Amino acid sequence: MLLTNKTFSFPLEERSWREFAYFSANVCHIFGPKNFKDAFSLFERAIVFSQIQSTHHFQKEQEIELDSKGAGQDPELFVTFHYGKYRMLPLLLITSGRSVAVVISEEVYEKYSRFYSGWMQTENGGPRLFLERAENPFLGLRIRGHLERGVDIFVYADGNSGSKGSIVPDGLRDQQLLMGSIGIRSGFMELAHLLSIRTRFVLETSASVDAEPYLQVIERFDPKEFRDRSDFVDTSIRRIYARFSEYLKDSPVNWESLFYLHQSRPILSDKNIWSPEHRVMPLYFPNILDRFSYRVHQVDSQTHFGLCKLLLD
Repeated sequence: MLLTNKTFSFPLEERSWREFAYFSANVCHIFGPKNFKDAFSLFERAIVFSQIQSTHHFQKEQEIELDSKGAGQDPELFVTFHYGKYRMLPLLLITSGRSVAVVISEEVYEKYSRFYSGWMQTENGGPRLFLERAENPFLGLRIRGHLERGVDIFVYADGNSGSKGSIVPDGLRDQQLLMGSIGIRSGFMELAHLLSIRTRFVLETSASVDAEPYLQVIERFDPKEFRDRSDFVDTSIRRIYARFSEYLKDSPVNWESLFYLHQSRPILSDKNIWSPEHRVMPLYFPNILDRFSYRVHQVDSQTHFGLCKLLLD
């Protein structure tokens, strides 16, 4: 008889299963090829972490100690990743007495506006949080204005889109990340050099998803300590990703970008370490995903069923 996709029961509905397939491809490129069970375990843990951290809040009255910016001290650029309870980091800066402007993409602007709504208005001129759209053609002027008012700038190194309105180009460049090579943006460090802004690379590194958020300063960069722009950008980007790799290797489920990295960043790794079993991931009939190339192929029903039984049982 003719086999159909209904002859094999997938662990997830079609849309969620497709999300897992691409998530697992991203994981395999960066951490090395993994079989179905190992990749699916990572996916389930990442889903749980993402759901919990996205709703984690703390009250304005909560005391968080961080080095406060003294009177007359210049504002800084803070760089982080969508890692850990990353939404908390701008709030930790505010509770230490700093005002912060967070640069985010248009697609998540409304979501962030709701999340930070209680922190975007303050009384008596206290610390405040601002949101800036990365796609704003006047973003460069907006950033200059914030800096002139003593407001720190906060950016995500792994944001989906570059700062289109920035006063410097923000194209993709290749960067090694563990076992893979990804396309990254470096415009935020170009901007730091152009405007001579001291920069701190920070991560949220609390021990568990239930623990209170913790801001850790991983690296510091001062454009004035480098001989030229290219040296500053190259050195700082290399060090940021090298240090991030250390944390990512220990806690891969904490990096939210593994869910969507393939959508905007080309990922490459050594083809020689991929076996056929690692490359093939069945999707709903009649499709299969080549996790190495990210290409989708169609196969006949008997082949599809056989691959499902071989790789997913």
